[in-house]
Amino acid sequence: MVVALVVILYLVERVRNYAGFWFITFLLLMMMSMFVGASIYLNSPSNVSLALAFLTNSIVMIAFLAPFLLKIKDLASRGYNGKDDGLISALAILNEVIMGYTFELAQYGKSVFSNPLSYFTLSINNYWFYYPMMAEMFALFLIHYLRGVRREALGQLLPIVGITAFPPILLDDKTWFYSSLLISLAFCAMGLRSKLHYLYIAVAVALLTTFFTPVIYELALLYSMYVYYTTIFSVARNATPGK
Repeated sequence: MVVALVVILYLVERVRNYAGFWFITFLLLMMMSMFVGASIYLNSPSNVSLALAFLTNSIVMIAFLAPFLLKIKDLASRGYNGKDDGLISALAILNEVIMGYTFELAQYGKSVFSNPLSYFTLSINNYWFYYPMMAEMFALFLIHYLRGVRREALGQLLPIVGITAFPPILLDDKTWFYSSLLISLAFCAMGLRSKLHYLYIAVAVALLTTFFTPVIYELALLYSMYVYYTTIFSVARNATPGK
């Protein structure tokens, strides 16, 4: 799954028309619908929920693929300059959130989701969200860095990868909490001299709020991931030969 997402996200920079943009969006939506279907079944395993899971995937495929095929000539003639990269970034992150929820549901069951807020916090605060996301961001960074794509611009994004690798709220353990908090704050300090200093200040403040609540930190982390993807797409696209 991680490899598939890395490949999809790597292809974003090569999109030159809306046919390509539509195709990337379709792939992300299909991956998302797969996790949604799995969570439908895991919430209440039965033949009915299995049928609903299959139906969910089929509906998404038909609803998105049919208009694409009908308009493919028009979409192919419309140039794409990256102005909708934000949507792709949001879909990539949402994929990971839903995957986190699905695996959390598979391991612990639906009883752990005690209130509406727990669906948000537990979907993010688990290994299946943080580390696949960290791996995807680092892989994308490494690919472009080795290609020599504006390394100074890429460097300002690297602390976000480090922060994602050390979430203080991941484990109910004081040693992990304080050590990962210090490490994450150190990564924030690394980013203060970059153009994204405002982001690292916000994440540093959010890290301190984890003493009281995980929500602000999780929201700040999601936003930093969004900034990461939109920025790396823009940097890579503008550095691609022929653009």
